[in-house]
Amino acid sequence: MPSSSASSHPNSSSSLPIFCKSLTKIDVEKKLAVPTKALTHLPSFGDSHHFYIEAKDDRGYFWSFQCSIRRNGHPKPILSSGTWLPFVRYRSLRVGDTIKLYKEHDQFTGVDYKIEVDRMGN
Repeated sequence: MPSSSASSHPNSSSSLPIFCKSLTKIDVEKKLAVPTKALTHLPSFGDSHHFYIEAKDDRGYFWSFQCSIRRNGHPKPILSSGTWLPFVRYRSLRVGDTIKLYKEHDQFTGVDYKIEVDRMGN
């Protein structure tokens, strides 16, 4: 379950998203496949194959997503099922819904990312 913040922000971010993605069946049932081009806007993996993205969603809840890449070959970044699927279930995400991840520092919480959800058909 996410933690909540007392502060509220507008539902739309003013900066350009790191990525915007229409969710697929794999995204809502297993893990989120992050577009490879997003890697240039995320922290370096260094010697590791994963790091955590601390993000506040568009409802003011905090989430910690494990972002990982393959140890060998093409990186293919993903948000791991153990940290991604609780968000999917909590937000009742479905195939065709869109998520946007922004680099956006919240001076009150120290969180550096924001995740927004757009429902299919809205």
